[in-house]
Amino acid sequence: MGADEHRLDVLRRLVESDRAPDSARVELARSLARSDKLDQSIAMLLLIVERKPELRLELVRLLIQKTSRQPRDQRNWQEAEHALVQAEKALPREIEKLVILRVDLLLAQDRLANALSVLSSAQAKEPRNLQYRLALARLTQRKGESTAALQILEQAEKDLGPSLDLQLARLDYWGLEAGDAAKAAVAKLAETRGQIPDANRPEFLDRLASVEMLRGEPTLARQYWRELVALEPGNLRVLLGLFNLAMEAADHADALGLVSTMRKAEGEQGTFWRFAHATLLIDQARRGENKARKSSADDLGVLRGLAPSLPNDDRTGGVPRCYRLRLPNSRGVMTMSSPTSGPSTWGIPNPRSYDG
Repeated sequence: MGADEHRLDVLRRLVESDRAPDSARVELARSLARSDKLDQSIAMLLLIVERKPELRLELVRLLIQKTSRQPRDQRNWQEAEHALVQAEKALPREIEKLVILRVDLLLAQDRLANALSVLSSAQAKEPRNLQYRLALARLTQRKGESTAALQILEQAEKDLGPSLDLQLARLDYWGLEAGDAAKAAVAKLAETRGQIPDANRPEFLDRLASVEMLRGEPTLARQYWRELVALEPGNLRVLLGLFNLAMEAADHADALGLVSTMRKAEGEQGTFWRFAHATLLIDQARRGENKARKSSADDLGVLRGLAPSLPNDDRTGGVPRCYRLRLPNSRGVMTMSSPTSGPSTWGIPNPRSYDG
């Protein structure tokens, strides 16, 4: 059992007791969310939001995230809408957070005009609010008014000073733009990563790598995610992203090293390192790279462990329910499919796109 799973197991056992403090339940809910187990996290929060109303904000975020992952024709926003209304009633002083959540919910529903209306009204009351300005820049760029969006960011820095949030907003902005100017701007922002405080650097590096992926620069994305893993060795989401990029580059030596790293992070019963290992073995077999050697017991064990989850078999074999392995494509990239979200490629841009 890896460190993360061990922590979840300890927290689960702790909250089973009637005397367990709510703080333990909160930590379990957040740990589940970080592990992308959204349904379980939401269920835990629902048990305690009456006693801890401030958690209603987290509940709304998770419900928006969960619903956004469903196919468009199957999305039902009533639960998220109800949770937000309850949060607005319970937390009337959390105006900024509630406004941003309302805007996020409207955007997730593709109601851009409504989102702009809500945001404009809020900004008129608090013109120096940074989060409102950043949200307005995002919406303005989404409308196709890129120059105006950049001007909003520049004016925010003049009025309020530099900040990590502004740096991240600039990365997001240039990640959606094309051309040499955008490339140069992202490179200039990347040069500042050494100046970012240690506590904030992982978030900056992750955003930087994601932007480079959007811009079609996988080599740079690998570099920045490598730097992030050096700071957070057990970050499975990033490790999976690196594995997928290694497979796309046919860098099997790096892919094998990443399998080993994931195995240490997850433990022997981990799901992700096993799928990654199987992906590597299948791709090597297709390329004829493993004909000269006999399959090891470790190789066979991995494939046997995954066999129940191959297509046309409803058993899970330790794989999240309803998800099935699809053989690697021509680039050696493995996908998984589900009845709710369809095929999903690991690691680009969000490898952990399901609830375990």
